[in-house]
Amino acid sequence: MTVAPLKILKIVLVPERGIHHLENGDGDVLNPLANLEGEVWTGTINAPVPIPFEDSLLYMYTQDNQIFDSDIINVVSDEENELNINESRRTIKLLRPEYIDIAVQEIEDLLGD
Repeated sequence: MTVAPLKILKIVLVPERGIHHLENGDGDVLNPLANLEGEVWTGTINAPVPIPFEDSLLYMYTQDNQIFDSDIINVVSDEENELNINESRRTIKLLRPEYIDIAVQEIEDLLGD
């Protein structure tokens, strides 16, 4: 088996700024191995052919001359992704006052006083 030499296409100096995923303008996660039209395969259903890596969104991201317009494709870094997850968990839900006694009784029953 012959293995083609690998080539580093992009170096991220700050690990937190590395790519986590790609999104379209609506916030939908895109397949990084698809092309701009979202296709991963070409050819026929009986003879599918994967698109060349050079046509993929991930390859385009690694090229300096490719511009990702945030209205079309947005690159979400690891840091941004973690901040978004934490922000979505920020809301704290409080018990309405009329249910406090019931909740306390349930907890005491579960813990055995």
